[in-house]
Amino acid sequence: MSNNIDPKIEEIRDRHKEATEGPYIFKLFYNEYGMYGKDSKIISFGGRSGYEEFRGQEPGMDDESFLQNSWADIAYLLSEYDRLRENHDTAIKALEKAERFIGAMMEFYGEGLTVHNWHQNGDGEPWDNFFDNNMEGDELESIRTALSHLKG
Repeated sequence: MSNNIDPKIEEIRDRHKEATEGPYIFKLFYNEYGMYGKDSKIISFGGRSGYEEFRGQEPGMDDESFLQNSWADIAYLLSEYDRLRENHDTAIKALEKAERFIGAMMEFYGEGLTVHNWHQNGDGEPWDNFFDNNMEGDELESIRTALSHLKG
């Protein structure tokens, strides 16, 4: 994954870090008429009577921001997960193709083959020189290691 950190992810991470850990309990707070109105709170932080202290932290504005943005944050994280999953699957397919191609080409290594007109001068050049000059020798192992990590 890139070292470029998505600012939206960092914003969500900061909100999460600053919010009360929970658990958040869904609770309706009724007014004197037995109904909850638009100003009623529907979240408790685990206390018996609503906003009691939870784990030594009084719920505050950080918690309000965390809860107010939770649906949008989760939707964003799910879309980001889907995007990364698609990229992940694309990377696996590309690496599998590269593994097959390099593996097939390496089968000719050490066979004494000559490629003619490689440098467009009509001369022959040993096939092995192509690999010796352009590969470090661990490409297949690197690809296989990456595939193993990506596939879990």
